[in-house]
Formats: sequence, C-alpha cells, structure tokens
Amino acid sequence: MIQQITPYIQTIVIALFGALATIACVVIKRSEALAVSYVESKIGGNQLAELKGFAQTSVRYLEQSPIFTNFDGAKKKELAQMQVTQYCQSRNIPVTPETVDKVIEEAVQIMNVELGKPITDWINDQEPASTTTLTSTDRYTSGPVA
Repeated sequence: MIQQITPYIQTIVIALFGALATIACVVIKRSEALAVSYVESKIGGNQLAELKGFAQTSVRYLEQSPIFTNFDGAKKKELAQMQVTQYCQSRNIPVTPETVDKVIEEAVQIMNVELGKPITDWINDQEPASTTTLTSTDRYTSGPVA
C-alpha cells in the first residue's frame, strides 16, 4: 500500500516545488519594477536615464578595452562601480551603492543580449538564479552621454 502511494507523494512534492519557484520568480520580477520606480522617484527620470547611459558606456568600455582583458568580472564590476559613483558625484546625482550595483548589472545584461551572450552573473560568470530573459527589445536606450 505504501509503495503505491509513494509515487503520488513524490509527484505532489515536485509540483509544489515548481509552484513555489514560479511564485518566487513572479515576486522577484515585481520587486524589480518597484525598485526601478522607487529609484526614479528618488533621483528623477532624467537623472536615472543619464545614470543608466553612463553605466552602459562604462561597462562596455571595461569589457571591450584591451587594457582590462586580464581583469576578472569582479574587478571590472568594482571599477565600473567606482566610475559610476564618481560620475554621479560630479553631476550631483544622489545614488546609493545598491542603485549603482543594480544599474551596472542591468548594463551588463543589456550588453550580453546585444552581443548574443547568455545572461550571466558578471561577478561569478555563472547563470543567474532567476529565469529572467531579456531580448533586444528590452534594451534601454538613451541619448548621448557626455
């Protein structure tokens, strides 16, 4: 009798784990949208666009410049954080380290999509924990950044 019930219990447990994973992905996706709207309310839409544009420029420079080819992802991210933070200070854009981190990660994901690379965690060069997939239509565009 127990042997007949065990496969059903396993199926139920697997289905529950799948449902929990789906719920977690939805919650993460919604929290990202809330974080973006929160940042926009704190620093303004124009400043956020300027910040994202500079972050994309910085990330592309660090990834494509021959000077930084021997640097691993963690070192490139550290340099990008430093560059973006200095840029924000020079433009009086109030940002937190968490905002800088999120904007840099977004810039890396956009660059990877444009280059046809899988979206990875820049620091660890691993697949991301979430199942978020960006396409070229998700690309953030802004005007030229000085």
